[in-house]
Amino acid sequence: MRVETIRAIPLLATLETPQRIGLATFTKLGATLVELRSDTGSSATASASADTRAPRIWAGIVDDLLAPLVTEQDPFDTERLWDRMFRVLRSFSGHGRDMLVEAIAGMDIALWDLKGKATGLPRSALLGGAVRTRLREHASSVVVREPEAMAADAVGLVGQDFRALKIKIGTRWRMTLLSSAASAALSATAWTS
Repeated sequence: MRVETIRAIPLLATLETPQRIGLATFTKLGATLVELRSDTGSSATASASADTRAPRIWAGIVDDLLAPLVTEQDPFDTERLWDRMFRVLRSFSGHGRDMLVEAIAGMDIALWDLKGKATGLPRSALLGGAVRTRLREHASSVVVREPEAMAADAVGLVGQDFRALKIKIGTRWRMTLLSSAASAALSATAWTS
């Protein structure tokens, strides 16, 4: 099997309501997908960016820098390909290095996906077997707003049976307000672990 084509797909949408996450306010939400196709007709897709504001930057890294290194290669040579991508991009080190490693990660995940499809095995089996049979899920949907609204969001998620929440706090003064409002709201739901 060989990787025949690689394509980065930048996605960007304008949000109806801006979202605050930490200290940043987002008016757009984006992602960059990496799509690999093999000479056997199998395909795999993975995310290659954590930043949601500039997906074309990651698409450029994938299309212009990584794709030439992986095209026509055997997707089962995952370690060699990761090392090759990292060595070539190491020359771009410095303040933008995180962005490059995220792009490599997207390519790497898609390569593992192709291997899984070719063998009929889940990625966990290819990586040495499952460590757990169950994962604890969490909700990551409580964004920075007024503390009462954030507490209501948290209570709503607990009502959907989430038992772990990731709450964006933002500035230090909001932390005190949020913790008291969220604690009171969550206590009122008789939440037990």
